[in-house]
Amino acid sequence: GIGYQAMSQRRGGSGGNVVVGNFAYRNTDGGYENVVLGYNAVGTATSGYRNVVIGSNANFGSYTDTNSTTIGYNSVGNGSNTVTLGNSSITSLHCQVSTISALSDKRDKTNIEDLP
Repeated sequence: GIGYQAMSQRRGGSGGNVVVGNFAYRNTDGGYENVVLGYNAVGTATSGYRNVVIGSNANFGSYTDTNSTTIGYNSVGNGSNTVTLGNSSITSLHCQVSTISALSDKRDKTNIEDLP
């Protein structure tokens, strides 16, 4: 932990967390392998693990989230296995491409046939 009172007032065991920011990831009861960056980011948590939280006052959606990513000031995640960009004040998302594609990998597929 880097920053004034980062990872302070912690209860319970945890490990492998990377925390940068004043008051970041404090008042926690556990959790491991989280990456937390930002002032007061994840002020309280219990047992979340493998999450990424970036932004001042950003937080998990639930204190037990797993594999979630939350980015932006005052952003709050939407639960395990989700990605959240921004808070309720965000009115648009700008990106070079106009669609978001689902991951697709032939290693996950069966019965693949060539098209004529």
